[in-house]
Amino acid sequence: MVRLGFLWCLPVVALLLNACIGSNSEGAKLYRALYKHAGPQSWVEELENYPLEQQYEVFLHGMHRVHPPDSRAARAIAKRGKPAVDYVLRMVAASGEDWDYAFSMEIFEAMVRGRHYLVCADVEAMSQIEANGTKIADEGWRKLYELNLQWLEELCVSNW
Repeated sequence: MVRLGFLWCLPVVALLLNACIGSNSEGAKLYRALYKHAGPQSWVEELENYPLEQQYEVFLHGMHRVHPPDSRAARAIAKRGKPAVDYVLRMVAASGEDWDYAFSMEIFEAMVRGRHYLVCADVEAMSQIEANGTKIADEGWRKLYELNLQWLEELCVSNW
């Protein structure tokens, strides 16, 4: 009898978890609305008209919940330059999640690729970005972060 009660709880728990972190988040709603309104080719340009906070929510939704991960929102954030660097660094520090540290590199790389902001010339930001690698607990995420950091530094040299 206890086992039947436990099995009955599983779907309820799954529904509650999905409501908290699932497809009803603000980032998810905006992602779907932009995609539906502007279409798959131009929703990133439409996203540029939104506040940085909403852009970042859409970016996180694309990276966490869309498979394969969709990093295209990084381009809209990248166009904001230094204010976006500061904001993203604050957000990943507040999150403390390994994958958020790793995903932040997509934004910094988009800044350099698009020539919106040379992150590598910002000594304070780069020291934080380099230090973030030591905060990553999971070895796989840490290796990915270190690889992306190396790639970012190479991009800075070759793109500017």
